[in-house]
Amino acid sequence: MSTTTPDVVEILGQAKLQLNPTDGLLHDFADEVIDKAVEAYGLDADAVDKNDASAVKFRERLIYKMLSRTFPLDKFKDFFMGIWNEAMREGDIPAWIDLFDSTSEVGEDKLTPAVRDKMAAFLLDRGITLPKAPANTGRVAYRKYQEHLADAYHHAIDATGRGDDPVDAAKAGQSVSTWDFSVDTSEDLDNQEVIVDNVKAAGALYYLYNLCERMGMLKVVDSLVLNWAAGAIDVVDGPGADKLYRYWKMRDERLAEEERAIVYRRVLNLGGGEVLSRMTVNEYFPELWNKLMTEVADYIAKVEKAQTSDDVPLVSRKPIELAARELQYNLTEYATGMVHMQTREIHSIYREAVEILRDDQVLSHFGGRGRKNMWKVIERVSKQELSHAPNVTSVRTLAVDGYKVFQWLVDANTEDEAGFQDFLRSAEAWIIAAGTDEEEAGAREPDDEDEFEGSDDDDLFETEDEEFAELNA
Repeated sequence: MSTTTPDVVEILGQAKLQLNPTDGLLHDFADEVIDKAVEAYGLDADAVDKNDASAVKFRERLIYKMLSRTFPLDKFKDFFMGIWNEAMREGDIPAWIDLFDSTSEVGEDKLTPAVRDKMAAFLLDRGITLPKAPANTGRVAYRKYQEHLADAYHHAIDATGRGDDPVDAAKAGQSVSTWDFSVDTSEDLDNQEVIVDNVKAAGALYYLYNLCERMGMLKVVDSLVLNWAAGAIDVVDGPGADKLYRYWKMRDERLAEEERAIVYRRVLNLGGGEVLSRMTVNEYFPELWNKLMTEVADYIAKVEKAQTSDDVPLVSRKPIELAARELQYNLTEYATGMVHMQTREIHSIYREAVEILRDDQVLSHFGGRGRKNMWKVIERVSKQELSHAPNVTSVRTLAVDGYKVFQWLVDANTEDEAGFQDFLRSAEAWIIAAGTDEEEAGAREPDDEDEFEGSDDDDLFETEDEEFAELNA
C-alpha cells in the first residue's frame, strides 16, 4: 500500500470509534480507502468503477462490510482482501436479493444492508449456487430459487435480531450495538406484535382453499378445459374460446394442485397435502379456530338467555378477545415467507377460473334451465365428470363468512359494536354451515333445477373483488 494509505486507514479506524455508522463522512473515508487499497494491492479497478452501475453496487457492499466489522490497523491488508474476496464470491447473489426485494412484502425498512449481507452469507455457507440473475422475476427463471431466498431472509432476520448480544457480535466480527438498558415488562411481552398483512393473507388463503379445493372449482375448470381441447365442448371463437385457450396454454405455469396443497397445509393445516421435510405445519390453527367458534357460540347462547330473563346480566366478551388474540399471534407466525406471493398466485388462478365459469357460452352449455350461474356449472360438471356433488351453498358460506371472520381478526375490536355484531353474524353462519352433513346434502339430487335462483352471484363477486383488491396491489 502507498505511504499515504495507512494515514487514511488510521483516520477511518478513529472515525469508526467516534461517528455513527450512517454518518456520511465515515462513508466518504471508506470510499477513499477502497480506491487506495485497490491501487496498492493490484486489484481490478473496473470492479469498483464509479461510472458503472453494477460496480457501484459492489463498492457499496465493500463499504458496508468495512464499516460494520472491526479490523486491526496493522493487519488491514488481510482484512481488506478478506472482504474483497467475500464480495467476489457473492457473484450475482445481490442481484437475486434485489429480485426478492421486488417481489416480497418485507420492504426496504426490513431488507437493510445488514440483512442483505447476512442473506448472502447464508446462501454461500449452504453452498447454494445461483446462476446469473434474470432481468425480471419471470416465473420459470425466478421461482426455482425463491424458497432459498426466503429461507435466507428469515435466517438473516433472526441473526440481526440478536445484534445486542456481545457474544454473537464478537463471533460475527461485528461491533456491539448500544443498548439503553430498557427491558420489556411482562405487560409488554403480552402485547406481541400482530402483523396485519399475515392475518389478511391467511384469510384470503382460507377463502381460496374452500372454493378452489373443497368445492372443487379448479378441478371443474380443468375438466372443462380438457373437454374443450378434446372437442367435446362447442366453443370455437369469441371471448369464451380465448379464456379457455389461455387457461390451456398456461396450465404448466400455474401452481399445481400438490403445490397448493402444501401452502394450505403449512399455513392452516387444511387438506391432506404432503409437506416437505423441512417445512413446519401450523398444527395449532384448527384448534385455535374451533376455540374461537366455541367462544362465539357460548357468547350468543348467554346473550339469548339473558334476553329472556328479567335480570339481565352483562355477558363478558373477554373470552372471545383472548381466543382472537391467540389466532392473531398464530397467523402472524405462520402466514409468512412465500405465503403472500403464493396466495396472490392462487388468487390469480381463481380469478381465471371464475371468468371461464361465468362466460356466457359456458353458462349456456352447462347452466341448465332457469337462471344460469357458475354455481350450477360447478355442481353439474362435478356430478357428470368428477362423480362428486359438492354442497355448494354450505361451502360458499364457509368461504365467504369465514373470510369475514378473518377480516374482523385483523383488529379484533370488541368495542366497535357494529363491527362486532357483523363478526358474530358471520361466525354464527360459519358454525351452522360447518355443522351441515356435506356428504348427505351433496349426494341428493336437487328437487328444483332453479335451486340457486335466489343467489345473486354477480353482487357477491363485486363485493369480493373489492375485498380482494389489496391482494393484487
